Amino acid sequence: SPATGVVFNGAALSGSVNPHGTATKFHFEYGPTTGYGSSTPDADAGSDASDHAVSQTIGDLQPNTTYHYRVVATDGMGFVTKGTDIGFTTPAAPPTDADKDGVAVPQDCNDNNPAIHPGAIDVPGNGVDEDCSGADAIVVLSAGFTNKWTVFKTYTTVFTLGATKVPAGGKVILTCKGKGCKFKKKTITAKTAKTVSLTKYFNYKVKSKKTKRTTKVVTRLKAKAVVGITVVKPNAYGNWFTATIQKGLHFPKTKQGCLTVNSTSSKVKCPK
Repeated sequence: SPATGVVFNGAALSGSVNPHGTATKFHFEYGPTTGYGSSTPDADAGSDASDHAVSQTIGDLQPNTTYHYRVVATDGMGFVTKGTDIGFTTPAAPPTDADKDGVAVPQDCNDNNPAIHPGAIDVPGNGVDEDCSGADAIVVLSAGFTNKWTVFKTYTTVFTLGATKVPAGGKVILTCKGKGCKFKKKTITAKTAKTVSLTKYFNYKVKSKKTKRTTKVVTRLKAKAVVGITVVKPNAYGNWFTATIQKGLHFPKTKQGCLTVNSTSSKVKCPK
C-alpha cells in the first residue's frame, strides 16, 4: 500500500499482512535506497487467516528525498515474508521563522535575530546586513573644505578656514602640528547640519586684564607646519583635509580624501 501522511520529515508506512493461522509479527524496512538500512519496531499482526491492513509512522526524514520501504512479516514458525518495494518522496520543508520577526527563510538572511530581515533599517558601516540586501549600507560624508591663506617670506597666516556640509551630529576635529601652532587639537560637534568656521582658532582677539585693551592675535605658521581637519560621524565614511605650510612665498600644499568608518585617522579610497 502507498505511504500516507507524507510530510517533509515523516510518513505513515502502510502494507497488508496475512498471518495464515500462526502468531505473526511485522515491521517495515525503509531507507533512501532499496538497501533500506532502517526498520520500525516489531508489531503484532494477529494469528488468524485474514488479510490485515498494517501501518507504522516514521520520522526524522529529510525533505525533498525519495525513500523506499517494504513490510516484512515473521510467522510463529520463523518464516519471513517480504513485501513489494514501494517508494515515496518527501516534500520541501516549509519556511521557518525561528526568530518570529514575521519573515521566513530564505528571505530572512538570519533567522536567529529578529532585528535582521528584509525591510529592517540597515545601520551603515557596522558590518551587519540588517535588511538582507546582500551588503551593509554605506554612508559617505560629503564635507567640503574652504581654505585661503596669506603668505609671507617666513610664515603663513590663515585668511579663512572651514568645513562645509557637516552633518547633524557630526564632529569636526581641527589639528595643528609644527612651529607657530598655538593649539594641538580642537573638536567641534555640529548639532545641526551646517558650515563650521575654523578661522577663529587662528585669528582671534585677546583682552588684557591690566590695560583692558583688546589685541588681535594672528597665528604665524612656519614651514612644515600641518593643519588638519577631519569630519566624522558614527557608522559613516569620514572626510579629511591637510594643508602643509611651505617655505617662502608659496601657498600651502593641500590634500583631502576619505576615512574608514568610525575612524579619525585611517585613510581609504572614497567609496562610490
